[in-house]
Amino acid sequence: MKAWIVGLGVWILFMGASPVSVSSEKGTRHVSPAAFKARPQRAGTPQLAPASRQQHPKKGKQKMDEGREVPSVRWIRPSASSPLPRWGIEGGIQFALWPAAIEGKGDGGPRGLIRVGYPALDGGRRAGLVNFIAVEPEVKGQPKGYSELETSSADGRPGKPMWTSPKPGGPPDPGTISSPDPKRPEIRELKVTVRMERFANGAHPYLEVSVRSDRPGELRLRAFHEPDSAPMERCILTATMGNYARLRHLHLKGRVVDSRELFKTYEGDHFTGDAIFPLKEIPRNRGGDVVAALTTDETDPAAVQPFPNATGWGWRGETLTQ
Repeated sequence: MKAWIVGLGVWILFMGASPVSVSSEKGTRHVSPAAFKARPQRAGTPQLAPASRQQHPKKGKQKMDEGREVPSVRWIRPSASSPLPRWGIEGGIQFALWPAAIEGKGDGGPRGLIRVGYPALDGGRRAGLVNFIAVEPEVKGQPKGYSELETSSADGRPGKPMWTSPKPGGPPDPGTISSPDPKRPEIRELKVTVRMERFANGAHPYLEVSVRSDRPGELRLRAFHEPDSAPMERCILTATMGNYARLRHLHLKGRVVDSRELFKTYEGDHFTGDAIFPLKEIPRNRGGDVVAALTTDETDPAAVQPFPNATGWGWRGETLTQ
């Protein structure tokens, strides 16, 4: 399954229940300019609660003006002693750029992808890789760009380099921490600007990626264009690894779509055609947000090794709704 979110300068919340319309790849792909979060999967239809009601890391709490509480968090940021490009919240969502990994050592996977981690291992005590996000800008009359597959103009290798320093090759920017809501100063937000090479189709996007202390299970991404960019019709941010967790069920209003029925005649190992669902079929939560919840049909996907000769591709964590 490959989830793709269409939008330029829109925001996407990653982890838990996700938003907008849907198309597909090797299972199910979904389109959306909205929210994407991760929470432990329960039997039955996911409960579409507003983002403010999701679980928080078990840290100390601070009172808010409105009587609610916001947890104080420990931020993950690059530093002189730990210069890897990785950011996020301890006990919450994390994101990283090549050559950093969410789990263990190594480069964490292909270049040109944002790694997304969540505490899904060891009963929720340790972060595990749960998805990748690719950048796919579209320019009228030109082939679509693919950040994971397109070769770099600098070294000719696959994967567009991404960086946060003023120039490529510099130390990663730790990001800025601020209060996004002046009425609720206890809420803090870590924001990082991710830049990348210009694509072959002339598109030159950059991303603003952020995490909030009151929404530790969500990752916000906004796409913009550099001054030298060709006009983009859209900039698609693609969550590429739904087949890793085997998210075969898409929850629509009053029905569940199974990817194996949707693409039952497909027998290849490439992307399928798109399956588009109208907005009116996508549920909304109590806060009015559009939510496309994706779940596995298995009770314990970690108990199955689908590719015995590729041990790194077996899901190992808790069962999550994305």
